[in-house]
Amino acid sequence: MRTRFETAELPVHIDAGQFKEALYNLLDNAIAAIQGEGVLSITTMLEKNPLYPQGEKDQALLEITDNGVGISAEELSHIFKTGFTTSASGTGMGLPLARSILESLGGTIEIDSRKMSGTTVFVRLPIRSV
Repeated sequence: MRTRFETAELPVHIDAGQFKEALYNLLDNAIAAIQGEGVLSITTMLEKNPLYPQGEKDQALLEITDNGVGISAEELSHIFKTGFTTSASGTGMGLPLARSILESLGGTIEIDSRKMSGTTVFVRLPIRSV
């Protein structure tokens, strides 16, 4: 696993327990997608919004990338539907739950993937002033 932090602190004010549950589901999926020896990369950074130079619309960006089996375009269109799974042991609850939690925290989730080319999950959370 590789980690990279582009900024020392990202001041997001969220429920840590909820975020941990969402993150667990995302990491569990990434690990399950890697067959054999693979790479899981986690990156955090500050994403500036150029339309708001004072930083009022900046976001914390978390990227989770794996070089696993990937997700086809057809599967990608269904991954947030409750009960949809491509895994024999999956429940189809992890990604819908993660999205619901992240949205309740004011965030978003996007997934970019191609079959046999790996997957990147983009989680964005609003930066909040202290």
